[in-house]
Amino acid sequence: MNWPLLIHLSARMRMYEDLVKHGVKDLLLREYGDSVIDPQDGYDVTLRYELATLPEDKDSVALKASLLKRNCFASVFEKYFKMQEAETPSEETAVVHYHEEEAMYISAKTDRVTVIFSTLFKDPDDIVIGKVF
Repeated sequence: MNWPLLIHLSARMRMYEDLVKHGVKDLLLREYGDSVIDPQDGYDVTLRYELATLPEDKDSVALKASLLKRNCFASVFEKYFKMQEAETPSEETAVVHYHEEEAMYISAKTDRVTVIFSTLFKDPDDIVIGKVF
């Protein structure tokens, strides 16, 4: 049986361009190092793993790879939490369009980070519950 020598893990995310403004590329290089390669056509990010050179603990590599989207999304939070930690308020509010008609807004003050999710409820029951909160 011929097994592949390389595995490419590619992801496309609606919010990726918003995250580029907030350091996602640096975060990916920090987390995945040389595994980050130029994205395959139609994708925002691609990781390449050479099976012959994987460490003995393959489960940790698989777990880290499975966190790709989470790690991308974390970049904007890291940036604004570091601002708050340094007591440097943000000059602008980050806007991340995570769904077609929904966005997240995040800003840092010297004593807090504020995150607001805009949510569009479509189901009538969800609309009623959303009005309560």
